[in-house]
Amino acid sequence: MPPVFNVLIIGAGQIGAFYDTPKNLQVLTHAHGFSQVDGFNLLGFVDTDTDKAEQAARLWGGQAFLSIDDAFGQCASIDVVCLTTPTATHLDLLRSLATRPIRMVFAEKPLVQTLNDAHEIVRLYTERDIALAINFIRRFVPEFQALKAHIQSGLLGEFQSGVAYYGKGFLNNGSHHLDLINFLLGSFHCVGVTESLDDFWPHDPSLSFRLEADNPKKSPLLLKAVDARHYTLFEFDFLFEKGRLRMINDGQTLEYYTVEPHPHVSGYQSLTLARRVDTRIHQAMAFAAENLYHYLADGIALQCDASAAIQSLELYEETLYQANRYEKQGC
Repeated sequence: MPPVFNVLIIGAGQIGAFYDTPKNLQVLTHAHGFSQVDGFNLLGFVDTDTDKAEQAARLWGGQAFLSIDDAFGQCASIDVVCLTTPTATHLDLLRSLATRPIRMVFAEKPLVQTLNDAHEIVRLYTERDIALAINFIRRFVPEFQALKAHIQSGLLGEFQSGVAYYGKGFLNNGSHHLDLINFLLGSFHCVGVTESLDDFWPHDPSLSFRLEADNPKKSPLLLKAVDARHYTLFEFDFLFEKGRLRMINDGQTLEYYTVEPHPHVSGYQSLTLARRVDTRIHQAMAFAAENLYHYLADGIALQCDASAAIQSLELYEETLYQANRYEKQGC
């Protein structure tokens, strides 16, 4: 009989419980994602707001717990803990959870706020043999995995340049792009910040900046902040020697372009849309839960582990350094 693992969700907020309901076709919350996998048993929710924890338990099942101590005191075993609280709370909670008899923590991105803290947590969890999975959601979606495989196949040739758009905070939303860049294209470093935009979160401006690939050509990639007070935008446009890749509609659509003879001008080449792929990004939480289950039950690799947290925070802190230089210059 397949094993069953007990899940506790810490944080009865939107991403933990309330972005969707059991009746929704889209799977947007941790509660919904883990409810989709037969091998998981949802024990309930911990939240400092008892009413929210109780509402979440009524919606998804399980119990409302007053605290982590309360949950571990009442439950015979807890295998997986989902950490869906604000990022500023992660470090203390992760330290506390490392002392508990658990097998895995599935944390919302970013793992913690600084690279030094991330190294501390990764070392601690490695010593305790507790797995860390990070919710950079696109890594779990098959269409994005296929996109990475297409890039790695070499059919597109070398990456030449690109631009990506985001808003609503560099740490909050920009970190998703940093992870996508690491996931799809490899290693980059920041060479300059050109804009700092306070468009949503206090103390987390959206930055515009230039990255360069760690290759002989130093291929450039620009990240452009878009004011979230006007609208949200999360897209990229990557140019290669032999094609182009675009992500549009906040990741719901991927476009593949190939180089073809120009239809009207002899001797010229142009980019032609070869195919458009609708992604299942709104099922990402279900894909994540499935991957976590098979890691625990069958030993397959995690599709987004602690290394993703380290890589994104390395680039994040490098960019913050450039942002501080930008501010000191009075820009």
